[in-house]
Amino acid sequence: MAPSDGSRRRGSRLEGRRCASLLWAAATLSLCSCVEPLKESDRPCPCTGAWACSWLYSPKICVPREQACKAPPTLPIASETVVANDAASCAASLDGGQVTLIDDFESQDLEIHRGGVNGKWFASNDHSGGCGTDPPEIAPAPGQRCGSRYAMRLTETGLTDWGADVGFALNSDGEHNRPFDTTPYKGIQFWAKSGSIPFQFQFKLVDVTGDPAGMKCAVDAGPTDPRACYVPFLRERTVDTEWAPYQFPFMGAKPHLDQVYELLWGIPTKDNPGDWQQYILWIDDVAWYR
Repeated sequence: MAPSDGSRRRGSRLEGRRCASLLWAAATLSLCSCVEPLKESDRPCPCTGAWACSWLYSPKICVPREQACKAPPTLPIASETVVANDAASCAASLDGGQVTLIDDFESQDLEIHRGGVNGKWFASNDHSGGCGTDPPEIAPAPGQRCGSRYAMRLTETGLTDWGADVGFALNSDGEHNRPFDTTPYKGIQFWAKSGSIPFQFQFKLVDVTGDPAGMKCAVDAGPTDPRACYVPFLRERTVDTEWAPYQFPFMGAKPHLDQVYELLWGIPTKDNPGDWQQYILWIDDVAWYR
């Protein structure tokens, strides 16, 4: 005769206790061959449901989404000694021209008063159910590239609208943004790397037609409206897991280069879908070049 449901439940509880006891014994006697049931967190990425792909493990596995939103751990700086090729010298122009450093992050200060810039780093995201770095985060730089000890880190996970940005106003007193003349420079350069997987990132330049302070755009206009604010000139590149130099020339750019308000770096969702994979963008040694 088949056992009743109650017998089966009691048997299941007894079997569970027996397995737990044997697992405890295995810790000391290595006698148990019991195997725990496979959980979502035992699975390699990609993940489903309320699970997200974690950067904490190699190979990456699935974790609860709230864990994927946490900032990645950073290693402390091992030494205060900076090698001979310090961060400033590593900002040398890629084409042999003159370079004016804007920020190398070594002061760990979000305010910028260098390279003619008076501004402060800020971060934003679309708040579409995932998460992005906010406020901006200067953290120990991975890889100790060229003696650089700190860099800016932007993290984005699970967003589905326009994504996440980090950047700064070029000429601001903290309350009002004013135009900045970029025409003396050929472009902007910096070092960047991914902290997770290769992905597409954006560099954005917001001019007088895109910043509300310029009074030439409509703050309440939709994103497809030509009058909309924060529709920037932008370029896209792929960032990989190793540090690499990037240059974005202003030549041929549509914006009013003598009236630029903000520079932004972004992780767009159109190229990096909101699949709860964590995207991490590191930026260092931001400079003008002539």
